Amino acid sequence: MKIEMRKKLTLGAIFLVAAAIIGVLIYFGYKVPGTTGFIDDVDGPKTLWDWLDLMIVSVVLATVGFWFSSRQSHTARETTEKENQTDRLVAQNRTEEQTLQVYLDRMQELMLKENLLSARHDWPVANLARARTLTILKFFSDAQRRNTRTTTKSFGGDRRRLVMEFLYQANLITGEKPVVNLSHVDLMGIDLKWAFLKSVFLVEADLRYAKLQHAFLEMANLREARLYGARLSGANLVRATLQDADFRCAILIEANLRDANLDGTVLEEANLQEAKLEKAHLHVANLGCAYLNRANLRNADLGGANLEGADLHGVNLQGANLEETILENAFILPQQLKQVDSLNYSTLPDGTMYDGRLPEKWGDAWPYYSRSKDKW
Repeated sequence: MKIEMRKKLTLGAIFLVAAAIIGVLIYFGYKVPGTTGFIDDVDGPKTLWDWLDLMIVSVVLATVGFWFSSRQSHTARETTEKENQTDRLVAQNRTEEQTLQVYLDRMQELMLKENLLSARHDWPVANLARARTLTILKFFSDAQRRNTRTTTKSFGGDRRRLVMEFLYQANLITGEKPVVNLSHVDLMGIDLKWAFLKSVFLVEADLRYAKLQHAFLEMANLREARLYGARLSGANLVRATLQDADFRCAILIEANLRDANLDGTVLEEANLQEAKLEKAHLHVANLGCAYLNRANLRNADLGGANLEGADLHGVNLQGANLEETILENAFILPQQLKQVDSLNYSTLPDGTMYDGRLPEKWGDAWPYYSRSKDKW
């Protein structure tokens, strides 16, 4: 804003100076005839159009000069800003690389000299390793957020992945009582695509907007983890503990959740298209408005779950338990519900309570009644 104001003031000053110069020339041209060429013996005094021609030419020349000078200044500023940004990124990359190396050296020292690898989770050396790990991960998380706000990208990428892979390879973050406990860790937005983290322990971790496509998380413990908006398409979560986790708006297309514990999990507006949920435990889970198109819920436990407004078109519910389940306004046909093992005390899509019988089609009160006649 200040630069634009300065440009306007400069342009105004140029116009004033040009007008003043022309005024002086006109004054002396008439005051001292014969010396300036403004009054001659042949053409007589200059007319108004002659003065306008002179003024227009002067103004155009001044404007072109000012524009050219401004463009040069703007180009120089852009070049300087780009150079400064590159210098900052190089310095940041150097700092992050040095910080990571110091962390790895200290952790290796704990492994070799303090028997970290064979320590119990409540030993002082384990607590020290946890403190150092949480500190380094927070440092890199803050760096990632700064880069996101400034639309810049670190040369070294997301170094949190390197830390996680180092800890996993050292067998420090797996099992029910890992040596380095990463509960409540900040991993928001981390890139762990295709990562192999079987049995990893990340209870109550912050994994919002994490990139976990095709990650191998079989038997992982993500109880009460925050995975809002996370991308888990194609991820392997077989027998994973996901109890009470927050998967709102997460993308789990074709994810493998077979025999996973999702009791009490929040999956509102999540995309579970073609997900594998055979024998999954979804007791009292919240799947309101979730998209489950062509998902496999064969023999799954959905007792007490909320499926209000969910899209269950083409879902396999053979042998599933839907006792006390809320299906109000859900996109599902009576024929699909005939496959389930139990519907006792459930609320049907048209808002009625299940009384032991299923109609051939839902009543007019069902919001999707008119569309279902055309679609199905």
